[in-house]
Amino acid sequence: VGLTFVVGQIGASDSLAYFGTNTVADLRRHVQVSSDSNGSGTNNQFVADGAKIFMTNAVAGSPWSLFVGNRGVDNRLVLKNGATMYMTNAAITVGNNGGANSNVLVVANGASLTLDNPELKHQTYIGNGGTHCGFLIDNATVRMPQEILRVNSHCWARLKNGADWKGYRLIMGEGTSDSEFEVDNSRFETKPGSIQIGHAQ
Repeated sequence: VGLTFVVGQIGASDSLAYFGTNTVADLRRHVQVSSDSNGSGTNNQFVADGAKIFMTNAVAGSPWSLFVGNRGVDNRLVLKNGATMYMTNAAITVGNNGGANSNVLVVANGASLTLDNPELKHQTYIGNGGTHCGFLIDNATVRMPQEILRVNSHCWARLKNGADWKGYRLIMGEGTSDSEFEVDNSRFETKPGSIQIGHAQ
């Protein structure tokens, strides 16, 4: 696939990109689920259902960007039923700009998400302008050993049903309020001393 893979461009709504079992996709630069500049793209979905998704050809100084709701609302990226997404030199943002609200990244039902960055450069944002955005890990595995997870204003991250998350650092509510991080019958591991609640900007 070319440099940018977009689901829901220029105001499109209810768009779907579906990658089923036995599908292997190499996405060569950026993925955007709703990239509309005026924020009108809603309810767009990228679904990997048992598929294998790779984003591994980025070079230093030119990282991958994975946006779930660059400007639009109610957009989803879903990995499920054993799907895998493997990324190197990558950054993920859910709800990137003001008004990009209620966007969600879901890893569920035996799926896995790996951000295999060579050094601590990139950060995963749940709400980088948008609010009420979320990151759900449900009976799934997430690995981001050189990545900081930031959960910002009125946004949430939840681990449930045996989920397994391992990362470098968790920062909750950086200069913001009403962030939520929930671990229910799941495993959560960071570098020692790397959980920060109410982190000042």
